[in-house]
Amino acid sequence: MESNFFIFFLAILAGFALIILSGFAAGTPLASLFTVLSPILAIIGLLVVLLFALALIWKAINLLFNR
Repeated sequence: MESNFFIFFLAILAGFALIILSGFAAGTPLASLFTVLSPILAIIGLLVVLLFALALIWKAINLLFNR
């Protein structure tokens, strides 16, 4: 059960990384590619963060009340 929490936490961090990566469009040699992908990466990152944060909250509530 604890490994699920760790995997969910890592997924949330990956979502934040996608959100941050979407902000690095201007200073890279592949700026045009990042400009196109920036909104997509931000949306995917937000969905990942929300999904796995809700999963963590759900698991925590189940652990709290199933004792």
